[in-house]
Amino acid sequence: MTSFIERHKDRIHGVLSCWDRVIIQGTLPGFCYAEGMTSYKPWHDKTTQKTFLKPDSGKCLHHYCYFVDPILGLCYLRVLTWCPFRLQFYFNGHNRLATKLAKAAIPYQLTDNAFTQISDFSAAQRLADDFKVDILHKRLDCYARLYCPVIQEIKASYHFSLMQVEYATDILFKSQETLKPLYDALIRTAVHAVKVDKIATVLGKKRVGQFQGEIGHSLTPNFL
Repeated sequence: MTSFIERHKDRIHGVLSCWDRVIIQGTLPGFCYAEGMTSYKPWHDKTTQKTFLKPDSGKCLHHYCYFVDPILGLCYLRVLTWCPFRLQFYFNGHNRLATKLAKAAIPYQLTDNAFTQISDFSAAQRLADDFKVDILHKRLDCYARLYCPVIQEIKASYHFSLMQVEYATDILFKSQETLKPLYDALIRTAVHAVKVDKIATVLGKKRVGQFQGEIGHSLTPNFL
Protein backbone atom coordinates (compact mmCIF):
# COMPACT_ATOMS: atom_id res chain seq x y z
CA MET A 1 0.00 0.00 0.00
CA THR A 2 1.36 3.42 -0.95
CA SER A 3 1.94 5.67 2.05
CA PHE A 4 0.41 9.12 2.36
CA ILE A 5 3.83 10.77 2.09
CA GLU A 6 4.79 8.78 -0.99
CA ARG A 7 1.44 9.45 -2.66
CA HIS A 8 1.76 13.22 -2.21
CA LYS A 9 5.54 13.63 -2.38
CA ASP A 10 5.32 16.12 -5.28
CA ARG A 11 3.28 18.47 -3.07
CA ILE A 12 5.39 18.07 0.09
CA HIS A 13 8.21 20.44 0.93
CA GLY A 14 9.71 18.36 3.74
CA VAL A 15 9.06 15.70 6.39
CA LEU A 16 10.46 15.45 9.90
CA SER A 17 9.81 12.82 12.58
CA CYS A 18 10.82 13.31 16.22
CA TRP A 19 9.83 12.57 19.79
CA ASP A 20 7.00 14.78 20.99
CA ARG A 21 5.46 14.62 24.47
CA VAL A 22 7.55 12.52 26.87
CA ILE A 23 6.60 11.91 30.52
CA ILE A 24 8.99 9.98 32.77
CA GLN A 25 8.23 8.69 36.26
CA GLY A 26 10.82 8.49 39.00
CA THR A 27 10.40 6.10 41.92
CA LEU A 28 12.50 5.10 44.92
CA PRO A 29 12.66 1.27 44.83
CA GLY A 30 13.16 1.06 48.58
CA PHE A 31 9.83 2.75 49.31
CA CYS A 32 7.49 1.84 46.46
CA TYR A 33 6.11 -1.45 47.74
CA ALA A 34 3.49 -2.43 50.31
CA GLU A 35 5.67 -2.95 53.39
CA GLY A 36 7.84 0.02 52.50
CA MET A 37 4.84 2.35 52.50
CA THR A 38 3.01 1.45 55.74
CA SER A 39 3.90 4.90 57.10
CA TYR A 40 3.05 8.32 58.54
CA LYS A 41 1.57 7.75 62.03
CA PRO A 42 2.18 5.22 64.83
CA TRP A 43 -0.32 2.36 64.82
CA HIS A 44 -0.62 -0.76 66.92
CA ASP A 45 -2.45 -3.74 65.47
CA LYS A 46 -4.09 -5.62 68.35
CA THR A 47 -4.62 -8.72 66.23
CA THR A 48 -1.02 -9.18 65.14
CA GLN A 49 0.46 -7.30 68.12
CA LYS A 50 2.66 -5.36 65.69
CA THR A 51 3.37 -1.66 65.86
CA PHE A 52 4.11 0.29 62.70
CA LEU A 53 3.44 3.60 60.91
CA LYS A 54 0.16 4.12 59.08
CA PRO A 55 -1.01 6.81 56.58
CA ASP A 56 -3.20 9.38 58.31
CA SER A 57 -4.50 11.09 55.15
CA GLY A 58 -4.87 10.41 51.45
CA LYS A 59 -4.06 14.03 50.58
CA CYS A 60 -0.59 15.14 49.60
CA LEU A 61 1.19 18.21 48.29
CA HIS A 62 2.97 18.43 44.93
CA HIS A 63 5.49 21.01 43.83
CA TYR A 64 5.74 21.85 40.11
CA CYS A 65 9.15 23.13 39.04
CA TYR A 66 9.32 24.69 35.56
CA PHE A 67 12.65 25.43 33.91
CA VAL A 68 14.45 25.58 30.57
CA ASP A 69 17.06 22.85 30.27
CA PRO A 70 20.01 23.72 27.97
CA ILE A 71 19.58 20.36 26.19
CA LEU A 72 15.90 19.44 26.50
CA GLY A 73 14.32 22.89 26.38
CA LEU A 74 11.20 23.71 28.42
CA CYS A 75 10.59 21.06 31.12
CA TYR A 76 8.76 20.56 34.36
CA LEU A 77 9.36 18.29 37.35
CA ARG A 78 6.50 17.39 39.66
CA VAL A 79 7.70 16.47 43.14
CA LEU A 80 5.57 14.60 45.65
CA THR A 81 6.44 16.12 49.03
CA TRP A 82 5.48 13.02 51.02
CA CYS A 83 7.09 9.64 51.06
CA PRO A 84 7.56 7.83 48.62
CA PHE A 85 8.60 11.15 46.93
CA ARG A 86 7.51 10.06 43.47
CA LEU A 87 8.68 12.30 40.60
CA GLN A 88 7.14 13.10 37.24
CA PHE A 89 9.36 14.68 34.58
CA TYR A 90 8.17 16.18 31.29
CA PHE A 91 9.91 17.42 28.19
CA ASN A 92 8.94 17.85 24.55
CA GLY A 93 10.97 16.45 21.69
CA HIS A 94 10.14 19.42 19.46
CA ASN A 95 11.68 21.81 21.99
CA ARG A 96 14.70 19.53 22.34
CA LEU A 97 15.21 19.47 18.56
CA ALA A 98 14.74 23.25 18.34
CA THR A 99 17.61 23.66 20.81
CA LYS A 100 19.84 21.36 18.75
CA LEU A 101 18.94 23.18 15.51
CA ALA A 102 19.85 26.52 17.07
CA LYS A 103 23.21 25.18 18.26
CA ALA A 104 23.89 23.75 14.77
CA ALA A 105 22.98 27.12 13.17
CA ILE A 106 20.19 25.53 11.11
CA PRO A 107 17.39 28.09 10.53
CA TYR A 108 13.92 26.88 11.53
CA GLN A 109 10.50 28.09 12.60
CA LEU A 110 8.57 26.39 15.40
CA THR A 111 4.89 27.34 15.60
CA ASP A 112 3.09 26.07 18.70
CA ASN A 113 4.24 22.44 18.69
CA ALA A 114 5.14 21.88 15.03
CA PHE A 115 7.95 22.91 12.70
CA THR A 116 6.63 25.11 9.89
CA GLN A 117 10.02 25.70 8.29
CA ILE A 118 13.45 24.03 8.38
CA SER A 119 16.26 24.94 6.04
CA ASP A 120 17.84 21.46 6.03
CA PHE A 121 15.46 18.56 6.69
CA SER A 122 18.12 15.86 6.36
CA ALA A 123 20.39 17.46 8.94
CA ALA A 124 17.41 18.09 11.23
CA GLN A 125 16.36 14.43 11.01
CA ARG A 126 19.86 13.29 11.97
CA LEU A 127 19.77 15.57 15.01
CA ALA A 128 16.32 14.27 15.96
CA ASP A 129 17.51 10.66 15.72
CA ASP A 130 20.62 11.37 17.79
CA PHE A 131 18.99 10.72 21.16
CA LYS A 132 21.35 9.50 23.88
CA VAL A 133 19.55 7.90 26.82
CA ASP A 134 22.58 8.15 29.11
CA ILE A 135 22.60 11.95 28.77
CA LEU A 136 18.88 12.07 29.59
CA HIS A 137 19.46 9.88 32.65
CA LYS A 138 22.19 12.20 33.92
CA ARG A 139 19.87 15.19 33.55
CA LEU A 140 17.15 13.35 35.49
CA ASP A 141 19.56 12.45 38.30
CA CYS A 142 20.72 16.06 38.46
CA TYR A 143 17.20 17.48 38.80
CA ALA A 144 16.19 14.80 41.30
CA ARG A 145 19.06 15.86 43.59
CA LEU A 146 18.25 19.54 43.08
CA TYR A 147 14.50 19.49 43.63
CA CYS A 148 14.15 16.52 45.97
CA PRO A 149 17.17 16.85 48.32
CA VAL A 150 15.70 14.34 50.78
CA ILE A 151 17.20 11.52 48.69
CA GLN A 152 20.66 12.65 49.76
CA GLU A 153 19.63 12.35 53.40
CA ILE A 154 18.30 8.81 52.97
CA LYS A 155 21.11 7.88 50.53
CA ALA A 156 18.74 6.69 47.82
CA SER A 157 18.60 7.03 44.05
CA TYR A 158 15.67 7.09 41.66
CA HIS A 159 14.59 4.48 39.17
CA PHE A 160 13.20 6.17 36.05
CA SER A 161 10.64 4.61 33.72
CA LEU A 162 8.65 5.83 30.72
CA MET A 163 5.09 6.76 31.61
CA GLN A 164 3.96 8.31 28.30
CA VAL A 165 5.80 8.74 25.01
CA GLU A 166 4.54 10.32 21.78
CA TYR A 167 6.28 10.30 18.41
CA ALA A 168 5.22 12.89 15.83
CA THR A 169 5.72 13.40 12.11
CA ASP A 170 5.56 16.95 10.79
CA ILE A 171 4.65 17.15 7.08
CA LEU A 172 5.25 20.53 5.44
CA PHE A 173 3.41 21.16 2.17
CA LYS A 174 4.59 23.58 -0.47
CA SER A 175 1.48 25.75 -0.27
CA GLN A 176 -1.80 26.13 1.61
CA GLU A 177 -3.72 25.72 -1.64
CA THR A 178 -2.19 22.26 -2.08
CA LEU A 179 -2.94 21.24 1.48
CA LYS A 180 -6.53 22.49 1.79
CA PRO A 181 -8.41 19.71 -0.08
CA LEU A 182 -6.24 17.05 1.57
CA TYR A 183 -6.72 18.61 5.01
CA ASP A 184 -10.50 18.52 4.72
CA ALA A 185 -10.35 14.85 3.75
CA LEU A 186 -8.01 14.04 6.65
CA ILE A 187 -10.27 15.77 9.18
CA ARG A 188 -13.34 14.00 7.81
CA THR A 189 -11.61 10.61 8.02
CA ALA A 190 -10.43 11.30 11.57
CA VAL A 191 -13.92 12.28 12.74
CA HIS A 192 -15.40 9.05 11.36
CA ALA A 193 -12.53 6.80 12.46
CA VAL A 194 -11.87 8.08 15.99
CA LYS A 195 -14.59 7.00 18.43
CA VAL A 196 -16.04 9.08 21.24
CA ASP A 197 -14.34 7.00 23.94
CA LYS A 198 -10.95 7.72 22.40
CA ILE A 199 -11.69 11.45 22.19
CA ALA A 200 -12.60 11.45 25.88
CA THR A 201 -9.29 9.76 26.69
CA VAL A 202 -7.34 12.41 24.77
CA LEU A 203 -9.15 15.10 26.77
CA GLY A 204 -8.16 13.39 30.01
CA LYS A 205 -11.67 12.04 30.72
CA LYS A 206 -13.02 8.55 31.22
CA ARG A 207 -16.45 7.43 30.11
CA VAL A 208 -18.43 6.42 33.21
CA GLY A 209 -20.44 3.20 32.93
CA GLN A 210 -23.41 4.69 34.82
CA PHE A 211 -23.90 7.41 32.19
CA GLN A 212 -27.11 6.72 30.29
CA GLY A 213 -27.13 9.72 27.96
CA GLU A 214 -26.11 9.90 24.32
CA ILE A 215 -22.58 10.86 23.28
CA GLY A 216 -21.73 11.76 19.70
CA HIS A 217 -19.69 13.98 17.43
CA SER A 218 -20.30 15.69 14.11
CA LEU A 219 -18.40 17.21 11.22
CA THR A 220 -19.22 20.71 10.02
CA PRO A 221 -18.12 21.11 6.38
CA ASN A 222 -15.70 23.92 5.67
CA PHE A 223 -16.72 25.75 2.49
CA LEU A 224 -14.35 28.71 2.94
